[in-house]
Amino acid sequence: MHWLYKSGNPIRHAEKGSSLEVFFDKQADTKLALPDNFEKTDQIRLAAVGDLMQNDLLPNSARSLYKKIAPELFSADISFANLEAPLTTQSQRKLLFVRSETPSTYISAEQFHVLKGYKDMKYTVLSTAGNHAWDYGEEGVLSTLDALTREGIASVGTNRKMEDRNKATIIEAKGVKIGFIGLTFGLNGKKISPEQEYHVNWIHLNDVSAEVDLSLPIRQISYCREQKCDFIIGSLHWGLEFEFFPAERQLSVAHQLAEAGLDLIISHHPHVVQPVEFYNTRRDPGRTVVITYSLGNMVSPFYDDPLILSFLLQISLATGKRKGQKITYIDACRVIPVCQRAVMVEGKPAVQLEKVTDMAPFHLPFELKNLSSLADQ
Repeated sequence: MHWLYKSGNPIRHAEKGSSLEVFFDKQADTKLALPDNFEKTDQIRLAAVGDLMQNDLLPNSARSLYKKIAPELFSADISFANLEAPLTTQSQRKLLFVRSETPSTYISAEQFHVLKGYKDMKYTVLSTAGNHAWDYGEEGVLSTLDALTREGIASVGTNRKMEDRNKATIIEAKGVKIGFIGLTFGLNGKKISPEQEYHVNWIHLNDVSAEVDLSLPIRQISYCREQKCDFIIGSLHWGLEFEFFPAERQLSVAHQLAEAGLDLIISHHPHVVQPVEFYNTRRDPGRTVVITYSLGNMVSPFYDDPLILSFLLQISLATGKRKGQKITYIDACRVIPVCQRAVMVEGKPAVQLEKVTDMAPFHLPFELKNLSSLADQ
C-alpha cells in the first residue's frame, strides 16, 4: 500500500535532518576541470539513460520512440541503459499486485525489438541486473543474455557461468578500455538457490541496519584493473522508489565505491529522477566521479507526470597522459530532461520520447544549473 501511495504521491523532499537539499543545490554549481598537468589527446562521448520497461504501445512505436532524441543518445561512442525486466520463452504472467508475492514483469520480443535502438543504431551496453532479473528464473536470465548476444549488445550484471560473477564487461572505444560492473539491491524476494545466485550480481545495497558488504564490486573493480581498464563504470540498481532525493546512507556507499575505483556511477530504480553529485576522490585528487542517483524511467507503463520524466546523461571522457602515464578523466557532463509522451503514429497509439526543453516547463525540486551545457563542443 505504501508503494502504491508513493507512486501517485512521490516524495519531493530529502530525509529530515539530512541537509541533502542544500548539499545538492551546491553540487549544481560544480564546474568540471581537468588537472593542470594533464595532456589531453582524445575524447570519448558516453550517453546513458535509466530504466527501459514494458509498455503495451511499444509495438507501434518503432518509428517514434527515439526519433526526437536519437542524435543525443545514439551518436555517442557508447550508449547505455538499464533493461528493467527479462525476456523469456515461458508463458508470460500478468502484472498483478497481490499479498502473496511481488509482481513479475517481462519484456516481450516485440517490445525489445523497439527498445534496443533506432533504425540501424543500438545501445552499446545494457544492464540486466535489477530487482526483476529473477522474475522468470534462470531461463529468463539466459534468454535475455541470448537476445543481447544476437543483437551485438554487451550486457552487464548477470552471468552465464559462475566464474563470470567476479569479472566485468569490458568494451573498447578509440583504443580505450572501459570496464562496466552492474549490481542490484535484491530480487524482490524471489527464491533463488545458493547454487544459482551467481547468475545475478546482487548485494544488499539498500540495507539500513548494517554496513553494506561491498566485497563483490571490489572484486569486479580489481578484475578491471587486472585487465588494464582505463576507466571503470558502475551501474547500480538501488534506492527508494518514488523519492526525488537519495537516502543519506546511499552517499556513503557511493563514495566507498568511488574510492574503490569506480570513475562514473549510473543509478536507476526509483522511477523518478534524482540529482547528480560530483565527488572528488582521495585516491586521485585530480579526479571527479560523477554520481547519478537515479536517471528515472526512460520508457515505462506509467503516465503520471513525475514518472514519465527521465534524464539523458551525456558524459565527455578526456583521454591523455598525466605525469607520463595514460589516464582518462571526465571533463564534461550534461543532463537532458526527457519526457515520455503518448502520440498517434499512422493512426495507432504509440509512445515517443521528447526533450523537456521542447515542451512546457517542468519544475524539479532541485537545480541543474551548469549541467545544461556540455563543455568543449
